[in-house]
Amino acid sequence: MSAVRFTDLVDWVEDRLTPERAEEVRRVVANDAGAAESVAWIRELIADAALMRLHEPPPELSTRLHALFDDYHRAPGDGEWRDATLLHDSRHSAVAGLRSGVTADALHLAYDSPAGRLVMEVQAVAPGLVDVQGLIRRPAASDDGGCDLAFLEQGDLRRVTRADAEGRFEVRDVPDTVDELWVTAAEGRVRVPLDLRWS
Repeated sequence: MSAVRFTDLVDWVEDRLTPERAEEVRRVVANDAGAAESVAWIRELIADAALMRLHEPPPELSTRLHALFDDYHRAPGDGEWRDATLLHDSRHSAVAGLRSGVTADALHLAYDSPAGRLVMEVQAVAPGLVDVQGLIRRPAASDDGGCDLAFLEQGDLRRVTRADAEGRFEVRDVPDTVDELWVTAAEGRVRVPLDLRWS
């Protein structure tokens, strides 16, 4: 997709780019079949995800499970944990009428959570390692400059990054055995289950 990243395509679809950058992305989409397919996938995801409700367990069960999790992992800080819901995994067959977003060198994951909607592109860079770039769309009222993301493997911290004020983040050489992402934002703390392996 030339110099256009997946997050640029999301920003273009949602009209958040400068006019000059939007024109650059438009040209790439017009001339690159892979970029055009990704844009179609993003548009369908946004349209269909708006119809999905975030389901949660009963409050008393959720509170108990979060307390057990916090005690076991000794999570830092105060505040209640919430869980993200997987909306789409491009390794699997289409969900809710969405066409698959998987390509030869990338997979796409999409989640919904109380901290916002999260989209990630994962690229294999070496055996057992992946690069992750993504975008978290937080509520419109969020203007605190970003949020923190921690990638864990069986409770052990592997990588940390910070999403900027626009919600963009990128982290390189992540072990594909990482199985959870913690998002810490003004809206609260969210756990995101991960499977970054290609097989």
